[in-house]
Amino acid sequence: MYNIDFFNSKPFITLAVLGNHDNYNAIETLQVVDIGLGNPVWKVSEKFYFLPRGKIYNIEGKKCLALGGGLSIDKQFRTENLNWWKKEEWGYLETENLINLLKEENNFDYIFSHTAPLEANDELKKFKIDLTDYNDTTVKLNSYVYSVAEFRHWFFGHYHINFNTDKFSCLYKNLEIIK
Repeated sequence: MYNIDFFNSKPFITLAVLGNHDNYNAIETLQVVDIGLGNPVWKVSEKFYFLPRGKIYNIEGKKCLALGGGLSIDKQFRTENLNWWKKEEWGYLETENLINLLKEENNFDYIFSHTAPLEANDELKKFKIDLTDYNDTTVKLNSYVYSVAEFRHWFFGHYHINFNTDKFSCLYKNLEIIK
């Protein structure tokens, strides 16, 4: 409840993509609402919404692709449906739906994901993070998106660091106002 109060106290709406360690079972029971972004979202509160992955959103006139998902490298120490959810990684059908979507629409202002594509690995290695250390299918899917999509900037946050390059931003405790 602290986090909901925090977001509700802000003078803006917060939109987020799901990652790993998120309770997909609970989130998928949230009310689905249309807030005028072109696709429905899950409502957490009046000022906080989750963007379902594999959807395109029009946010302040910008075309945005929401990806999300990620691998919990510690899942062997977690309990399914308690603090780990299988749905954190993309399923076959939603992957196919994304691939088909990208055949029709592949030009975006922004891409939002939880994990990065492999193409951000050189920058992440500066922080002693190497994406090739894990067999993360979501990272591989993000790399596929990178290879077929045109985009202005890609945002992710899984790695608990902050950095910006001309193509990528990793956000942990930094807030980005997108214009």
